[in-house]
Amino acid sequence: MSDQRDKKSVAVEPKEAVAGSRRRFAKSGLMGGAVLMSLSGRSAFGTSYGFSQNCSVDTLYSVYNGGSQYDFDVTQCEYGCTPGFWQDPAQDAPANDAAWAKVAMLTGWTQSTPIEAVFSAISSEAYGPGFKDKNKLKGITLNGILKLNTGDAYVKQSVRHGLAAVLNSVMMGFYYSNGYSAQSIIDWFNSAWTSYLSDPTNSLYQNELDTIHTTFKSLNERSCPLGAGNATEAAKNPFFNDDFRAKINQY
Repeated sequence: MSDQRDKKSVAVEPKEAVAGSRRRFAKSGLMGGAVLMSLSGRSAFGTSYGFSQNCSVDTLYSVYNGGSQYDFDVTQCEYGCTPGFWQDPAQDAPANDAAWAKVAMLTGWTQSTPIEAVFSAISSEAYGPGFKDKNKLKGITLNGILKLNTGDAYVKQSVRHGLAAVLNSVMMGFYYSNGYSAQSIIDWFNSAWTSYLSDPTNSLYQNELDTIHTTFKSLNERSCPLGAGNATEAAKNPFFNDDFRAKINQY
């Protein structure tokens, strides 16, 4: 969110050609809060807001902008949560109520929000020749999308992982991805969906949706730091902490 006072806006940086770039920084204006617990195999939390010095906001900002004075594996600072984490009931434990409460505060979205409120292109019913009714997404809630088990794989998986990617970016900012902001993910899916609707049998458009799926599946299936299931646990987690979010948003 570009203006932290407007908690319903979803204004983030526009989409960039960032696939494959590991050192480009795309600010996510929806970045908020704080989470953290120890994650297996990670030494991520120690100094600033529980993070090690390598994973501090200042260090990551420098690295993503080409700072050469640092030499460490930046992936130790990157996280992701699957569609299964975000759905209700969650597949992960503890429950994800605290994460959804924070998303609702920042964006106005809840699990019962229709998907077209996130991906506006889905509101279109200009279905091209050959469109299959099983691939209609309009009117399905966010929770319904996360649990979607019908339709062609390139449709259901692109929208499931695309939505999880948006939610992850809202909560984690560049700790989720230094290349994709929440708005850039939305823009990419909207563009791909609009093209697909114009010619649903075109393999190029189907493949673009599948690329969205594979791109964000790899990011979403990293260690998830948002497992705080209640307000007490969330209070200990930097990704739920407004001061931590302000620190990231200052960039």
